Amino acid sequence: SDLDVPVMAIGGTDDFGAPWDWGTLPAFEHTQNTTRFILGFEGGGHFLPINLCSDLPWIESITDIYDFACFDAAWDRRAALDLIKQQSTLFLRATLMQDESALRALTEAEEADAVVFESTL
Repeated sequence: SDLDVPVMAIGGTDDFGAPWDWGTLPAFEHTQNTTRFILGFEGGGHFLPINLCSDLPWIESITDIYDFACFDAAWDRRAALDLIKQQSTLFLRATLMQDESALRALTEAEEADAVVFESTL
């Protein structure tokens, strides 16, 4: 790929809309830039990274996707979003501000239960 900027790829391994093997993982593996980070949620679905449904009151009117968008079979949505916010903030601080403590926190991230971390920072 011709993408030559720092990349943070985030996704669920059970994403039906952008499956892990041809969405999140290739975005991480095939970027030219060596500054990249992947955050994967084992068993996580397509809508895991979006806002909580309590913050999207209009979503109740879209009955076709309500269950998919508002609930995840493998993850507590709030816990997943907290982790996404934490890791995204660290990534942005490390890449945009050259924050050494944020860089250390990302590169020292250990795989937690059901979470995939990999960094080339």
